[in-house]
Amino acid sequence: MSYDSGRAQSVRRGPRRRPDRRRPPNSRRTPSAACPYSPKHRAAPREAISAAQGAQAVAKGLGSARLLSPFHTREAGGWALLGDASATDKAIVRAHTPYAKGPSDADPPWLSFYAPGELAGLECLARADLGQHERAASGAEQAVLLHGDAFARNRSLYTADVAIQHAVRDRPEPEAAAEAAGRVLAFLPEVRSDRLLQSLHNVAGALQRHGRVPAVADWIEEYRTTTATGGGRA
Repeated sequence: MSYDSGRAQSVRRGPRRRPDRRRPPNSRRTPSAACPYSPKHRAAPREAISAAQGAQAVAKGLGSARLLSPFHTREAGGWALLGDASATDKAIVRAHTPYAKGPSDADPPWLSFYAPGELAGLECLARADLGQHERAASGAEQAVLLHGDAFARNRSLYTADVAIQHAVRDRPEPEAAAEAAGRVLAFLPEVRSDRLLQSLHNVAGALQRHGRVPAVADWIEEYRTTTATGGGRA
């Protein structure tokens, strides 16, 4: 998801893979607002919550339990932006419950992108917006692990989240942040994405305050060298 807010403490990304909006067999149109964190919804979290709840109402009639999950994560993101931790937690629980029921023939094709790693990652983004940086870092790391070898760009972006959350947590861990940041650079040039370059810019901004830590200073130098040569840009 894109870094539309410009806040290193609360990194958001747009959809990493365009959802397939074809209708599932024998159903009404599938709700298409699969991405919880578009610029529009970050600017208007109450509208995002309302839209998510409306999508949930439609999705309930389509026979796909898992289809409800991304709309609950979308609602969670809205509550997190409003700073309501209790409502965020409840929405996250509601996201996990239908997902645990497993896939079905009624799932729309685009839902295949919504793997366990994506669910964990979207939860971590909500945690970040609540200022729960330790939980956000753990969740982002879990998202990376759950993605396995799939979705390289997703993994690179969530790895960037790990670095940022370690850098901005109440008790910063700059060495851990630098280690994660190094893993992000390792995705270049395999992942060629302006979105990844923006995430690296945000990582650098978050690490700047820890520039006296040798591991951080080394990473910043490597980052500047890599980006100066245009590495990673599509």
